[in-house]
Amino acid sequence: MDYLPIYSVNNDFLKRLRLQEGITSPLRVLRSQQVTYDLMMRLGLETELVGHSGCVNCIEWNERGDFLASGSDDCNVILWDAFEHKKLSTMKTQHTGKIFSVKFLANINDGLVVSGAADSRIHVHDLDKMEVRYQFACHNSRVKRLATVPSEPFLFWSASEDGTVRQFDLRDPS
Repeated sequence: MDYLPIYSVNNDFLKRLRLQEGITSPLRVLRSQQVTYDLMMRLGLETELVGHSGCVNCIEWNERGDFLASGSDDCNVILWDAFEHKKLSTMKTQHTGKIFSVKFLANINDGLVVSGAADSRIHVHDLDKMEVRYQFACHNSRVKRLATVPSEPFLFWSASEDGTVRQFDLRDPS
């Protein structure tokens, strides 16, 4: 009985994908096979979380994955228990423009959420007190993205349409 070496099988598989789908990288092969059309067709809508009065522009899970924050055109940040399908709290932010990005700050007990908006401002919200702890007005245009790193709980970055990326450290908010 003849056995095909695994290398040959993998090579044949790669050749077929190159010809059929134009995929050349082994990593891309893995990614292309993880989410298939059949899998997508089996997925369905479990529920809708209702709470915003405007378009939802961003969502973000906390580090543990048990809370979800959403930001919207209505200038509110809503904290959700997505598994129980319920709204935990609505923070009426001081933003005067659409919220485009929202992030939990890591390792701070999910107590701080950062939002960036079309008003060119960044707010750090204290979820326990339901108030804005810090405001930053250093961009000249809409803040489109925020980024955090789990290993740095006091640092975050913002990217704006003014072409700048800025770093913030809450240990020295000035």
